[in-house]
Amino acid sequence: MPDKARQSKQINMSEGPIARQLVLFSLPLLGGDLLQLLYNTADMLIVGRFVGKEALAAVGSTGTTINVFIAFFSGVSLGATVLISRAYGAKDKDDLQKAVRTTVWLSLVSGILITVLAVMLTPAMLRLLKTTDDVLQDATDYLRIYFMGTLAQVFYNIFAGILRAVGDSRRPMYVLGLSTVLNIGFDLLLITQFGMGVRGAALATVIAQLICALILMRLLYTIPEFHPLSLRKPCFDVRSLRIIARVGLPFAIQKAGIAFSNTIVLSFINYFGSSAMAGWSIYGKIDQITILATQSISSAITTFDSQNLGAGKPERVHRGNMTGIWLNVAVWSVMMACVLPFRREIISLFNTDARVIYYGAKICIPMMTLHIINTISHAYFGMLRGQGHGTAPTVISLFSLVVVRQIYLQVGWNFTKSFDFVIMGFPLAWVFSLGLTLGYTALAKKKDPDLII
Repeated sequence: MPDKARQSKQINMSEGPIARQLVLFSLPLLGGDLLQLLYNTADMLIVGRFVGKEALAAVGSTGTTINVFIAFFSGVSLGATVLISRAYGAKDKDDLQKAVRTTVWLSLVSGILITVLAVMLTPAMLRLLKTTDDVLQDATDYLRIYFMGTLAQVFYNIFAGILRAVGDSRRPMYVLGLSTVLNIGFDLLLITQFGMGVRGAALATVIAQLICALILMRLLYTIPEFHPLSLRKPCFDVRSLRIIARVGLPFAIQKAGIAFSNTIVLSFINYFGSSAMAGWSIYGKIDQITILATQSISSAITTFDSQNLGAGKPERVHRGNMTGIWLNVAVWSVMMACVLPFRREIISLFNTDARVIYYGAKICIPMMTLHIINTISHAYFGMLRGQGHGTAPTVISLFSLVVVRQIYLQVGWNFTKSFDFVIMGFPLAWVFSLGLTLGYTALAKKKDPDLII
C-alpha cells in the first residue's frame, strides 16, 4: 500500500481539532465494539426466538464467564496501544515494529494456554455460577465450543488494537461488520435448518471470528513497518514486554477480576430462576452498549494523551481530557432517552415471556439512571492510563467493583434475599469507584506535576 493511502487511514491525534479527532477515532472503535457485541446478542435473539427461554438463559448466562478470559486480552491490547501510540507519535519505526511483534507473539502463547484451561474448566465454572439444571447442559455445550475459538477472538482484539494505536479505527470496524453478518447467517443456517440449537450458535460464532482475525492479520501485513510474525527477528523485545506488562497487565487484572465478580453476581440472580437469568442476560446486552460507548471514548482519550505526550504537546492533553468527559456524559444522555421509555419493547424482541420482560425492565431503571457515575469514571481511567498511571484504575476498580460489591452481597444476602438488593450492588460500586478516582487524581497531581487532568 502506498504511504499516502496508508496514512489516510490513520489519525494523528497530535494535530487538528480535538473534539473532532476524539469523535472520529471513537466512533469506528465503538462501531467495532458494538458489532462484536452482536455476536452473542445475535445468538441470544435467534436462540430465544427459535429454541426457547431455557436455551436463551443458557446462552446469556455464559457471557460473564467468557468475559473473564477475553478481559485479560483487552488489557494486553491496551498496554500495546499505549506503547505503539507513543512510538507512532514519536515516529520511531524501530520501536513500533518491536512493539507489534512482541504484542502478537505474547497473545499467541498466552491465548493457547488460556484456551486449553477454559475448555477444561467449563463444568467447574458453571457449577460455581449455580447454573440451574434446566440450562446446565446447553450452557456447557455452548461454552466448550465457544472456547475452542477463543484464540480467533483474541487475535481480532489484538490486531484491531494495533491498527487503532496508529489511528486506523475504521478498517477493524469494516472487517468486524462483515464477520457479524456471517455470524448471523451461520446462526440461522445451523439453528433453523440443521436444528443444532445452542451448539450451532457457538459454532457460528467461532467460524465468523476466525474469518475476522484472518482478514485483519492480512491487513497488518500490508503495512511494511510491522511484519509482526517475521521469524527472522526476535519474537519478544524485553523493553516492549515490560511496558506492555506495566500498563496492560493491571488493566487485564482489573477487567478479568470485575468479570469474575460479575459471575458471582450472576449466581445470586440464578437463585430467582431461568426467567430472571434470561431477563438479566437481555438487559446485559443493553447495558453493554452504554459501557462500550464510554469505554471507546476512554480508549480514544488514552490514545490521544499517549500520542500528544509522545509528540511533545502536553498543552493539548487537558483540553482533550475535558472534551472526553463531556462526550461520555452525552452518550449516557442519549442512552437514557432511547432505552428507558421503550425498555419493555426492547426486551420483548428477545423473548415474549411475561416474567422475562418483567425482570429485564425491573433491572433497567436503576442501572440506566445511575450509569452516569460509571461513565465519568471511565473517562478518568482513560486519562490516567494514557499518562502511565495504569495501576491506579486497576486497584480502584477491583476494590470498588469486586471487594465492595462482594461484601455488600455476601453480608446483605443473609438479611434480605431480594432481587432489587442484588441489582443495587452495581450503582453502589460505581459511587465508590468515582469517589476513589477523584481522590487519587487530586493526590497524584500534587506528587506528579507532569500529570495532566
